[in-house]
Amino acid sequence: TVSDAGVAVRTYLVTRTVTFSIDVDASLDRDEIWAEATRHTGVSHEGDAIAEDIEQYTRSASTINGVTTLEYTVTYRSTESQEAELSSWITAKVQELTNPGDSDYDKLVAIYQYICATVTYDNSYTRYSAYDAMQGSSVCQGYATLLYRMLLEAGLDCRIVTGTATNSSGGTENHAWNIVRIDGVYYYVDPTWDSNYGANIGDYKYFLKAGYTDHVSDDGIPGKYP
Repeated sequence: TVSDAGVAVRTYLVTRTVTFSIDVDASLDRDEIWAEATRHTGVSHEGDAIAEDIEQYTRSASTINGVTTLEYTVTYRSTESQEAELSSWITAKVQELTNPGDSDYDKLVAIYQYICATVTYDNSYTRYSAYDAMQGSSVCQGYATLLYRMLLEAGLDCRIVTGTATNSSGGTENHAWNIVRIDGVYYYVDPTWDSNYGANIGDYKYFLKAGYTDHVSDDGIPGKYP
């Protein structure tokens, strides 16, 4: 099935395997398999975390007697060892920043403040991953992916939203931010732009907003929530 094939592909993606192949029924839709492999599952190292860490991939196919062999080659933004280090770090850092009895709001505040205060924007535009953000510097993609992973680890539902935003100079730029569920309601947050204010939550301009006037989503995610 598409589900089984997607799980097989996801297993390779999670471990940052560069080249791999799977055998599937020739009738299965190949794009649906990839969509299943990268869909949001609620697991912090899957879903959007995988999708945002893939720089590019190629796929080839050969079919014999109704069985198609799909061969993938994937270029990632982080390595297998970096992913393992990041996953361990996220588990430990979330435990450090939050307590089991904390409300979802308290967990969000602690994690959001941490990212805004410790990650700086990469003006060289060479650092894109959550691993880079963990190391202290990335572009918006890294901010959003790290927040996604840490909030899911803490038990909150979160997605990465991509699109464009109008910057302070009035120009339009590609951008990534998040949508997070608090008390059953989804709100927007933008750790990249709120990092200008460090840990000063009272100064945040993009924290827990019902919508933005200067951000435009291109992936339709907000329309799927709640």
